[in-house]
Amino acid sequence: MWNTLRSITIIIQSLFVIVVIVLICSCENNEDDKFRYILEKSCNHESLDDQISTEVLPFLPYDIARSHIHDENVHSEILQDIFRIKKERYYNHFSPHAIAVKHKNYPDANQDLIDYLQILLWKGKEIEMTEDEYQQLILKIKNNKLRNYRDLFFLYQYVEILKNIRADQNRLNSTFASLHYLLHLIDSKPQFKQLHAFRDIVLDRLATVTSREHNEEEYREVLEKCLSNMSDSYKSSFRGLLVRSYMAESLDQDNFKSLLDSAQAMAHSPYEKHSINFNLGYYHSVQNDSLVHFYLREAIEAFDSASCSIERYYPAIYGLASDPDSTYEKYYWSVIHEANQCNNNVMDRIQFLLFNYLEPSMLDITEKQQVDTIIAVTRLAERLYPGKSTLHLQDYYISILTRLYEIVYKSNSKDRYVSELIEETLRFRSKEKFRKTISDNSTPRINELLRKINGFKKWVDPKDPLYEELFHLYLEQERQEVVRQNLDSISIMALREKIIKYDLSLLNIIKSMDYYYGYILEKDRFQIIKLPSKEIDSLGQGILTKVKKDENAKAYLQALQAIFQDFGLKKEVVLIPDGYLSLLPPKIIFHNCNISEYQNVSDYLHAQDSINIEAENIYIYSYSNESTIAERERKEVPELYFGLTECKEIADLLPAEQTIISGHEFSAAQLFNLRQADFIHLSTHASSSTVNRLDNYIVCRDKDGQIDRFYGYDICLRDYIPKVVVLSACETGVGKFDNGAGVETLSRILIDNGAQTVINTRWKVNDKATSILMKEMYKNWVEGHSLKQSLDLAQEAIQLDSSYSHPYYWAGFVLEGNPEVYLSPN
Repeated sequence: MWNTLRSITIIIQSLFVIVVIVLICSCENNEDDKFRYILEKSCNHESLDDQISTEVLPFLPYDIARSHIHDENVHSEILQDIFRIKKERYYNHFSPHAIAVKHKNYPDANQDLIDYLQILLWKGKEIEMTEDEYQQLILKIKNNKLRNYRDLFFLYQYVEILKNIRADQNRLNSTFASLHYLLHLIDSKPQFKQLHAFRDIVLDRLATVTSREHNEEEYREVLEKCLSNMSDSYKSSFRGLLVRSYMAESLDQDNFKSLLDSAQAMAHSPYEKHSINFNLGYYHSVQNDSLVHFYLREAIEAFDSASCSIERYYPAIYGLASDPDSTYEKYYWSVIHEANQCNNNVMDRIQFLLFNYLEPSMLDITEKQQVDTIIAVTRLAERLYPGKSTLHLQDYYISILTRLYEIVYKSNSKDRYVSELIEETLRFRSKEKFRKTISDNSTPRINELLRKINGFKKWVDPKDPLYEELFHLYLEQERQEVVRQNLDSISIMALREKIIKYDLSLLNIIKSMDYYYGYILEKDRFQIIKLPSKEIDSLGQGILTKVKKDENAKAYLQALQAIFQDFGLKKEVVLIPDGYLSLLPPKIIFHNCNISEYQNVSDYLHAQDSINIEAENIYIYSYSNESTIAERERKEVPELYFGLTECKEIADLLPAEQTIISGHEFSAAQLFNLRQADFIHLSTHASSSTVNRLDNYIVCRDKDGQIDRFYGYDICLRDYIPKVVVLSACETGVGKFDNGAGVETLSRILIDNGAQTVINTRWKVNDKATSILMKEMYKNWVEGHSLKQSLDLAQEAIQLDSSYSHPYYWAGFVLEGNPEVYLSPN
């Protein structure tokens, strides 16, 4: 009897547990289905179901959910705040209410709603995220286990915020990493494969960021793949048509206007009307069509009820910049002056835009105030985005110099303003260099992965795990990047003192699309220069083409030399080049000057007076030796017979006994791996890409003696870089260049990571001529000349041999960095 009762009790208890488990699983499934529905509908402007749960509404965009939101639905304080913020953002694109609720407590709300309200606050441009909040965001991404649709919904929201922050900081690669990571999650996780609308919106984001990149032509493959992977229904939606129109600027210009017209017919909300009219205004301005003002006015009036929306002011500023003499000038200014009633955040951004897009002569201020304002704008950028790279730095730097070029000599107190302006711009450029160095040094693995996809320009199957690895590497890098504020400053006073001390000319050149801008700074002179890019680039290309073919380039050389002769430079010149001027040996352009070339003004400012090298701390590397040369098999990369001769002769010249690391011992593990090496000489092959900055490498050998590659980013792995490096190899001073940012070369990577002086090459050099030149250079160095003087004397000497008198044989060797390198007496 008792046994029977006990058995019945156990059965009932078991059934109860099963029922509870089923109910819990059912609740979890219902909850997960809710977020699956939200993910699909958030990205899809189809009508919602007639009977929709009030639990879903808070998580949907306001333009989709607004017809289902009624007062009786909004029964809690947190829901009221969520809907109010969404409504304000939908109509105004600005939410003053968000600031008021930032520190509110909601003890009765569930965690999903609290987390989502925090997301809305973090998304608000008007609320600056603190460092602690930024760390919270990163932790939320790292701790997300991605088990279900709820996890994916919140992960998507957090990654979107991170992507927007990265985009504001102009961290393009990490922005791409965020978007490719989301695409990777959808395609590689079986449970998310059915999220077609969600996939469309991720492709939309990726296409939009890509098509707005200043060199979008390089991303053509990615743009075409984004378009081909979008669903047909999304392509024909308002958002899809708008994104396709962005891509049409690069891929299908004939279809650009028809796509905009189709999207215009579908625009309903204020933001949609603003977007399409602004785009149509841009289109007609390019066509020089008077309709531009009609569409810009329509874009402005779409936000008539939102005078403090920053969106309202973009078309007005663009209208003034594109057609300053139009009959609508007063109208545009009246719109801009409305911003005086807005908060400081809006005012700061408008002021920044005004001085970034309008010519100083258009602003109703005195010449003295113009100079004051230019200086203020450099500080304003730092205040708006502290410690961050906010714009393409070169564009910003050029815009400041452009304005200064127009007005500096009109100001009564020009010297004071010139000093302040140079100090600001140099400090800003130094900051960018430091940030980039920190970024590259912290995770060299990022560069290795980026090389495989050519910096996100090559489309790889989204399922590839490299996208997930890249995303988390960037995440960890940002978590550790607390030192980004600790930046070296550049003092204009210290720079002037150094220039006076050595009685030299500092010539700093920055390339834009249309002009080379720059300035000459001397003891008693400051001069801004402005040269047409087409002329300089044409001459530069002509010189390189002729010289590399061992042909006569005299006409091109004389034309380029004549341009710079007009500047009246001193005998000693410190040059910071850009564009084609970075690829040409300065000796053949400034043939009457003694040129010291640096990558950055801060490198020159912080350079030692002289570097003294002990012979015992010199190491010589040769790709070839007698054993490898004697090997008979066909080789992918040829041996360097004259390179071995070069290394032996250099070793014989030096006062201390030298061991040459050569042949099969010439491995990646050996390179830049000796802490006692202050000076190394490398005789080998090298390759540099003018397309992919990460595809620059030195050829070495693996453990089996086969060809191996030591990439530029591998240098970042080394704890110690020698003070002086001689790269006796082809094209080590060649690479990809971006306007204003210089050239990404093997030489530059070495200098950015600690080398003070590097000798590199600007083209594929001749093996035998190189051997003769190097031997002559070291002979001069051993006799007591500086390394720069030794190279100059060697180049003069080799020209006396008629076989090597052409610049192809000797001019390609250039010393970058500190020229005052001496061999210490034995």
